Amino acid sequence: MQLTKLLADQKVKAEYGLTGVRTFPWSGVVAPFGSGYCIVAPNSETYRHVNEPSDEEELFIGCQGDAMVRLGEQQIAIQAGDQIYIPRGVAHSIVNQSTDQPFHFFTVWWNRSGVDDYLRANHPDAIESGNAAVE
Repeated sequence: MQLTKLLADQKVKAEYGLTGVRTFPWSGVVAPFGSGYCIVAPNSETYRHVNEPSDEEELFIGCQGDAMVRLGEQQIAIQAGDQIYIPRGVAHSIVNQSTDQPFHFFTVWWNRSGVDDYLRANHPDAIESGNAAVE
């Protein structure tokens, strides 16, 4: 078991037009997903992008404030407690239209290679028996 203080133990950095920290996996842990805590400054928009690798999917979970998620051609309002699923291959960004309040959200992403790496590291017997998705 390990405890990490998000903003105290992690280095906050600028990425994708926001500031945040990559929260998981930790050093020495092979996990089937990654995660991060992100802050979108007032009156700004994150970089519009399609996730890489091309099979990566993502989930945004609103923590504080409100914003607009541009998902393909849609615009979807998000606030604390809301979740938005980002399918693979869909361009997306977050627009914070507030002039004085940042928008905070937690994100989780996953793809096939992350799951395969996790199974190889943590469940090699499943791979040998043919019960895993690993090719």
